[in-house]
Amino acid sequence: QPFRGTPGKKSSRAQQWLALSWRNGLVRRLFADEEEFNLHMSRGMLRVSFTITLAKYLGVLRGISRQAKADRLLLQAQMALSENGGPASDTRALTLAQKAAELDSQDPPKLLFLGKALVRLGRDGSDAFRAALALDPAQPEALAQILARLVAKSDWPNALATAETAAETAPQVAELWMIAADLAQKSGRNALAIAYMQRSLCLAPSLPAAHSKAERLYQALGNPTAATCRRTMAERLSAYSAKFKEIGD
Repeated sequence: QPFRGTPGKKSSRAQQWLALSWRNGLVRRLFADEEEFNLHMSRGMLRVSFTITLAKYLGVLRGISRQAKADRLLLQAQMALSENGGPASDTRALTLAQKAAELDSQDPPKLLFLGKALVRLGRDGSDAFRAALALDPAQPEALAQILARLVAKSDWPNALATAETAAETAPQVAELWMIAADLAQKSGRNALAIAYMQRSLCLAPSLPAAHSKAERLYQALGNPTAATCRRTMAERLSAYSAKFKEIGD
């Protein structure tokens, strides 16, 4: 008798129902034998699987289409903002940037540009900048935009706390520690400023800009010896980079 299940195992309710239906001739009238029944079920499962796969594929296509449209809107917004056509041009850039961000809200560059467009019109773009920084913690420009409002108000404690949070979120980014070091110095926390700068130098020892910023920090702290050392290192690295580029060309 078909539909008995696996020997030694308790039959499921579905198997029991099918076995009973087979004995009573209910299933037998629909299907000639168990093989035809299994073939019918396999075809049904195949149709279901195909429908699911097709739905996923169409979803991916829609996502790609939305992203492409958002990219075009961002490009148009950038062009409108670069025209310097006054408030009308800036307003159009903001409208396009908002549409681009709505279509692709997980793209940091679109959120970053939206914040810039808001600031251009004298509005607060902090939410857009914070969203961009949350998606890409290693984005120094988004952090710089957030800090600009705090620095303008000389709110050094909150500026330092914001920079520290960003640096701790992306500890591998040397530039974030440089920003934190600069704000720590302006907050009067000189020892902390030196510690942050040393950390940035450890992360980017071959970056001339890191040594140049360290030089300015030590000058502000009244340590000319350390400043001279950093300046010498920055000059050596810059000369080496220029020579290496010349050889490569």
